[in-house]
Amino acid sequence: MLDKVVSFSLNTEVGLFVFIMLRESREDRFQHLAVPMPVGDCVFSLTWLLPTYFLFAVTYDVLQTLADVAHYLPYYSHDQELHVYNVTGSFTAANLSTFL
Repeated sequence: MLDKVVSFSLNTEVGLFVFIMLRESREDRFQHLAVPMPVGDCVFSLTWLLPTYFLFAVTYDVLQTLADVAHYLPYYSHDQELHVYNVTGSFTAANLSTFL
């Protein structure tokens, strides 16, 4: 669970906050600052890929977490599936059918 929290927070940070920082760096109030190696306009236009990529990762993390949580909900039980697929009425046949 810790890996999901860390992945979610880092992807949100990079995807959103770094993107905002990059966009704000081109504002007029920062134009008087000297930058040792400025990025050209063509490369800077690719910064839109940054939030797109990382926010898809955030979406994946959320959906994966919801899928994991849904797996542990009480309405999903392996015992219920065994009784549904048990045609012969024996518990052994139902257990063997799960391995197939």
